[in-house]
Amino acid sequence: MRVEEPGGPDAVTINPDQPIYQVNVFTRLSEPADVPEGQRGYRVSEWKLYEADVPQVLAWAAEKAAGRPYIVSVASAESGDDAYLIRLFGQDPTRGEALYVRLAVLE
Repeated sequence: MRVEEPGGPDAVTINPDQPIYQVNVFTRLSEPADVPEGQRGYRVSEWKLYEADVPQVLAWAAEKAAGRPYIVSVASAESGDDAYLIRLFGQDPTRGEALYVRLAVLE
């Protein structure tokens, strides 16, 4: 992890009052036994979450995923016609990402 002071002349801060989150849950498809593990596919279920904060979204996503891989993203504020999903948590098994991110909640 690298940590830097925020800001700078080109820094833009966006603070939407009601961010929109997206949760993608990946379910392994049933494939014939002769299909190699690395070539098996996934079905992706997507949900948009509104009126929630990050801990609520992460808890909902973990419960919904029930052990399956998942990604939690937040929609960026629209700039012109462009909007982006920014990943907050998780890994995409369809991209060959080997790293599973684990959530530790500190109280």
